[in-house]
Amino acid sequence: MKVSSVKQHKIMTNMTKPFRKKSFIASKYLTSIIFLLSFFTFIQNLQAQDTLIKSGSIWQYYDENALKIEDLSFLNLKNLHWKEGPTPMGFGQKDEATIINKELQNDSILTYFIFRKKITINNIEDYKTFLLRIVRDDGAVVYVNGKEVVRSNLPEGKISSKTRASSLVNGLAEYTFHEYFISPEVFKKGENEIIVILFQFLPISSDCRFDLELIGFKDYKVLNSLIHNLNSDRKLLEYKLNLFAVEKTLNEKSDEIKFLKLKYTTNKNIFLIVIGLLTLFVILLIVFLIISWKKNHEIILKHRLLEKETEEKSKEMINISLSLLKIKQFITSLLDDLKRLQKDADPDQQVKIEKLINRIEFYKHSEEDWERLKLHFDTIHSGFFARLKNKYPELTQAELRHCAYIKLQMFTSEIAQMLNIDNKSVQASRYRIKKKMHLPPEVDLKKFLEDF
Repeated sequence: MKVSSVKQHKIMTNMTKPFRKKSFIASKYLTSIIFLLSFFTFIQNLQAQDTLIKSGSIWQYYDENALKIEDLSFLNLKNLHWKEGPTPMGFGQKDEATIINKELQNDSILTYFIFRKKITINNIEDYKTFLLRIVRDDGAVVYVNGKEVVRSNLPEGKISSKTRASSLVNGLAEYTFHEYFISPEVFKKGENEIIVILFQFLPISSDCRFDLELIGFKDYKVLNSLIHNLNSDRKLLEYKLNLFAVEKTLNEKSDEIKFLKLKYTTNKNIFLIVIGLLTLFVILLIVFLIISWKKNHEIILKHRLLEKETEEKSKEMINISLSLLKIKQFITSLLDDLKRLQKDADPDQQVKIEKLINRIEFYKHSEEDWERLKLHFDTIHSGFFARLKNKYPELTQAELRHCAYIKLQMFTSEIAQMLNIDNKSVQASRYRIKKKMHLPPEVDLKKFLEDF
């Protein structure tokens, strides 16, 4: 048989009603038990601790003249004009219960203030430890019965009138209670005197604040709870410090990134400027080289043209000189013929022939034509005679002429005529030249001189 979903829901609701009612009752009893346990724990904690000094208590303070606080003798000065009022004490924050004076009669500024309070503890042996909670803007030192027990935000070393707080206190830190545990040994049964000296961070400060609480604990369990809370606060403070360190690191990294970006931009601009200058320099250098190359090319072309013209002129002069030498040689031959005719002629003819011979002899011994030929020959063949003489100093002038005629590719008959010798003498002269040059027999003298 099928049952509708509405009926099923009603059936399930009726079945679970007793269980839900019992669960509600159990929850109600459990809440009551937890409340009672918390209440008893609170009552126990109240019974295990005493607040010996509350915030808002009456304190004596001195703000009239600067005292010498290099030693503790001021603690026993009873004749001073001590003022009194409730805490918090200070100036510059507009919510102080007691406003203290920061300016002296001589217009100087106080940088430290003295607070004093006496409390009576008759059951000192009941306390296991004491918790001192202090508001100090900026730093403070606390004495109990003349003994220093707390130093907060102050440097190490001797306390003096020139002492300054270690750091500046701002914002919510000016209202924060800083907690310190104090051993019961510093207190005594009966009357105890607490002295607090408040120091500023700057010589001229716009505000200061002081407040103090003192709590005595009779049970170590409460102390453990406080230590746990202090550890929690310490962990929170460490977390905040770590967070601050991370933020500081991030800021430093951000500044470093900005600096690197600026440096990159600067280096990039410098690089672009250098590249631009180098490009301009390269362009100018290329232009200069092109102009220089053109000028040098023109000079080389002119030089080659002059060399070619000089060579052609020299070849022309060599041809002329050779022609003159040939003419001179012809005159020599003609002179020999005249001398033979002179022997067979009559006396009158001999006299005339003698005069003709003398005239011919004058031109025959002139060396100007050979020297001119030698000069032009050296121009074309780059100092041929000097090089040949330096390498083979045993060669005579006639042999040097013979070598020049060979290099000029003259025939043996032509060389014989120029040297006024026969063809066999030319061959003999070539043999002597090869011997003086220390050339082997298979070497062609003509080929050798053409390459020399």
